[in-house]
Amino acid sequence: MSPTKGVEKENLMTTKIDPKAWVGSHLVRIAQSSICIRTNDGKSIAIDPFTKSPHWPKVDLVLVTHGHGDHFNPQVVRGLLKEGTRVVVPASLKATGADHGLATDTLAPGEVKTFAGWEVTAVRAYNVKKPMHPRSRDLLGYVIEVDGLRVYHAGDTDLIPEMSEVKADVALLPVGGLATMNVTEAVRAAGILGAHVTIPIHYGTVPFTGGAGREFARLWTGTTVLV
Repeated sequence: MSPTKGVEKENLMTTKIDPKAWVGSHLVRIAQSSICIRTNDGKSIAIDPFTKSPHWPKVDLVLVTHGHGDHFNPQVVRGLLKEGTRVVVPASLKATGADHGLATDTLAPGEVKTFAGWEVTAVRAYNVKKPMHPRSRDLLGYVIEVDGLRVYHAGDTDLIPEMSEVKADVALLPVGGLATMNVTEAVRAAGILGAHVTIPIHYGTVPFTGGAGREFARLWTGTTVLV
């Protein structure tokens, strides 16, 4: 997988919105890989909510990449719900009952559905050699089309071949190592994706990963936003 692929892909993307400015005013990293997105029309999306925070509003859509405790906390999700909230989990998670009855919808890798007006594409997320997130479990990352941008949340994943097929304006990539890509691998992934803005995630909660976000920003030659 050559980093030049990312450059070619970036040249195919056009948007009238400044992705960096949009990230600064619309996206908050709560902790680890928990992301809150507030959209131009006043709606909100929560991705991988696992910890309470005053930054969480009541949301219109919850996206869960997998069931590990640093990505999905049923009590926290219940606190985000309002009338009509859609809760999307991997189909494999729902099948085992590990969604705790919260899922209103499911996705499997490659599926595309629309929730609360946003098109969401499910993409694979897995470890190549590590045992924590095997490919066979059909765990997910998501590409969300929101406010005219494609936002890719990679979930817990290594650098995988499927990333070459992802088109994104904003990419949220795990950088902490241990159970995901490390910083060096995430830099390679950023080159392949060619997003306008890359945001490091999945660091700071696990011991010895606190500096991973800053290290990614130092090594990646593209635009990085620490949120």
